[in-house]
Amino acid sequence: MPSNAAPRGEYAVAKDSLTSFAGLPFIARLARFVDLGPVLRSRVHVKQRRRGCRDDETLLALILALCTGGGHLNSVDTLAADTAVCRAAGLRAVPGSRRLGEFLTRLSDQALAGLQECARVVARRLTPAIVRHCVATQEYVPVFVDGTGIEGQGHQCEGPARGYNGEKQDWLHSAFMGAAWVSARLNEGTTDGQGCWNSDCRRAIS
Repeated sequence: MPSNAAPRGEYAVAKDSLTSFAGLPFIARLARFVDLGPVLRSRVHVKQRRRGCRDDETLLALILALCTGGGHLNSVDTLAADTAVCRAAGLRAVPGSRRLGEFLTRLSDQALAGLQECARVVARRLTPAIVRHCVATQEYVPVFVDGTGIEGQGHQCEGPARGYNGEKQDWLHSAFMGAAWVSARLNEGTTDGQGCWNSDCRRAIS
């Protein structure tokens, strides 16, 4: 097997706990399927020194840590100890939680724009497979548009507006095609949830 190939995962009942996050190998293989590492490497540039984890390794570790549901920076410390998942994801190194926090403070507007473009590239690579599966199993592709209110309090919430219920909030507008989340935009609470779903879905499969 080539050194950069994703290792084949096997799932069975075992006496030993081989990974503490049984679902993460699926996410790791999905990241390999859409070439997430190279996509991140080509579009997000934050570090100034060539030491420690690369930008793409830091971001991939963050994505995997968020998928564990912990929601804290120190989730990467737990991830680093899970060698099975790190190998499946192709992670050569995982940043410590302190280094990750420092990395996030250096994300510029340009880097954030690069991350958004990464999301679009992943959607374009993943959605055609989802569409083919939907057509083969259901003979149609379900399209679902959702608007989720996110309440904003304090001075750290940027640009909230009064929603339909009178509360200050942002709106997370999302478009789904089958099981694929192909678009997500955070807007003010007064904006229309159906705004750009058609163009976003078309962009995802183009």
